Amino acid sequence: MSNLGNMLRISNTPASRVWFSSDFHLGHNKEFVWKNRGYDSVESHSAGIINKVNDVVGENDTLFFLGDFCLNSDESMFNKYIDSIKCQNIHMIWGNHNNPVEKIYKREVSMKYGPGVKVYPFRYKNIVFEGDYIELFVNGQILILMHYPIDIWNFMKEGGMMLCGHSHYNYPNTVKDSENGKVLDVGWDGHGSPYSFEEIMFFMKNKNVKQVDHHVL
Repeated sequence: MSNLGNMLRISNTPASRVWFSSDFHLGHNKEFVWKNRGYDSVESHSAGIINKVNDVVGENDTLFFLGDFCLNSDESMFNKYIDSIKCQNIHMIWGNHNNPVEKIYKREVSMKYGPGVKVYPFRYKNIVFEGDYIELFVNGQILILMHYPIDIWNFMKEGGMMLCGHSHYNYPNTVKDSENGKVLDVGWDGHGSPYSFEEIMFFMKNKNVKQVDHHVL
């Protein structure tokens, strides 16, 4: 298989597992978010998600987070959230709700490289900022990561899998049981926990390789 040279490569092993999630919405003060997820307040919602992440994702594991980490939160709250997560390797993609995270990113990059500069990957504490998109190679499997679901992605015909968020598990094409392409919404609403790499492979095995343009098999 060609053109894999620029991919981020990582191994999923028992000592260092790979996880995926999206759309935590920590601090989001709208009832339709925290109440629909079974919590009785915005505070219990934020604490519950962080506790669940810490239950399954280890300090030496890698968590790919596909956008919308927090809302209605200032910088001190964001720092409190990430300091409470024990995983030290969180690769974060931008979503459509990026404040105050993007503000911190811009300031930290500006201090190191100058104003107006974008640098990816860029580490801040236990977060590695990756921009809008990642092409990932895990144990021989290609994974395309973006906050928004797309219908045509790179390496689609080779069985590359599209992982996304954004829709809060409301888009039929990206749910676990859909066979319409190897695409999956890994957001919190569809699973209530980060997805392990093994779970991704399990849910994708019954999904079809979709052909929608001239890039045929």
